[in-house]
Amino acid sequence: MTPCGQGQTCVSGTCTCSSGLTNCNDDTCTNTNTDNSNCGSCGHACGQGQTYVSGTCTCSSGLTNCNDDTCTNTNTDNSNCGSCGHTCDQGQTCVSGTCTCSNSQKNCNGICTNTKTDNKNCGSCGHAVCILFDLFDKTRKSEYDKSPKQTRITTIFALV
Repeated sequence: MTPCGQGQTCVSGTCTCSSGLTNCNDDTCTNTNTDNSNCGSCGHACGQGQTYVSGTCTCSSGLTNCNDDTCTNTNTDNSNCGSCGHTCDQGQTCVSGTCTCSNSQKNCNGICTNTKTDNKNCGSCGHAVCILFDLFDKTRKSEYDKSPKQTRITTIFALV
């Protein structure tokens, strides 16, 4: 005769679980009200970052269950920024639940834009066509130095 598993007792020749426990794998009894691997029923495991509380897999404080198996931080998750399913666009990062552009870019109508190089957003959002002028200031170091020193001065003009 095979001995009963953990938490089981032999009753009328059959291994059975004690009251409040469930036989989930034929040799071990488990409490489906507290077991993360058998959450509410046998084989229903809680997802990453989840814990089992009163029959339900729940996320730890500050995390949100967006896809029924993994908890996520909607303050920093680019795929769930601010709320489940809200995805940040390319070039954006989720910061405090808001999709934001990198430091070198500005948000121009929902698109991260480098206003130093974008002809449609020259210097600021909405200013079109950058024209770059290079000017050279020729000055002499002294009256004894006959060769002029060139200093580059760059000016950006925006045509709207």
